[in-house]
Amino acid sequence: MTPDWLSDPKERTAAAEGLRAAGEEALAALAAGCALLAAAEDADADGIRARLTAAGGPADAFDATLERLRGDATVADDEALATVRAVKGDAALAQRLARACCALAAHDGDLSPAQTAAARRLCEALNLSPTQFGL
Repeated sequence: MTPDWLSDPKERTAAAEGLRAAGEEALAALAAGCALLAAAEDADADGIRARLTAAGGPADAFDATLERLRGDATVADDEALATVRAVKGDAALAQRLARACCALAAHDGDLSPAQTAAARRLCEALNLSPTQFGL
C-alpha cells in the first residue's frame, strides 16, 4: 500500500526545498539517496533524475553515484549510504531527506518493491523507522 503523501506533487518540491536550505551536505545526501532508489529494479532512473533536477537537486552528484551503483553496487551502496548518514545527527533533516528521496523516486505516487526495500535501507541508515513513512 502506497502512502498518500507520495502521490502529492507538491511533496516533491517541498521536501527538497528544505534540503537546499540546509546546505551542500544535505544536497549530497539527497543525490545519493535518490540514486539508491534509482538503481533499484524497476525504477525509472531518468524520471527520478528529472524530478530531482526540477526540485533543484544536484544532477551531477546523482549521475556520478548512479554510475558507481551500476558499476560496483556493493562498494557504491556503502559509499552512498555513508553520504546519507552524514545528516542523521539532525532528526528533522533526516526525516526531510527520507521523505524527499521517496517523493522524488515515486512514479505516479508509487514505489516498486525494490525501491521500497531501498527506501527502508535509507531510513535505517538515518536511524528512522521505515513505518513512519509507510514503508
